Amino acid sequence: MSRLTEQIVTLLKELEFNDEEIKVYLYILRKKEFVEKDIFELGIAENETLNIIEKFKGMGLIIEGTNKRFKCLHPRMGITNVYKILEEKVLNSLKEKRKKAELLVRFLTSYYEK
Repeated sequence: MSRLTEQIVTLLKELEFNDEEIKVYLYILRKKEFVEKDIFELGIAENETLNIIEKFKGMGLIIEGTNKRFKCLHPRMGITNVYKILEEKVLNSLKEKRKKAELLVRFLTSYYEK
């Protein structure tokens, strides 16, 4: 594996891609347009491949065209979409933690003031 490929893999893992998703993403990125059966060549189980395709559609990495053909978006757009989803997930998690912290402050304040 080249140094560039190693860096790409490391960065994709930082964006929560697993090994199979990385393999598929790098494949479709070079292919640009594909059908489901093209990905079966990678040796990934059919049901896992279909799950990855659905996940990639939901992440905004690929779009479905006519005749069950898919198109991989340019990385500038696709990875930006992935980042936005992760950012929203993190922000929602922080909002939930803030609510819990505020509730805890109320409980502890009454505990402290007794």
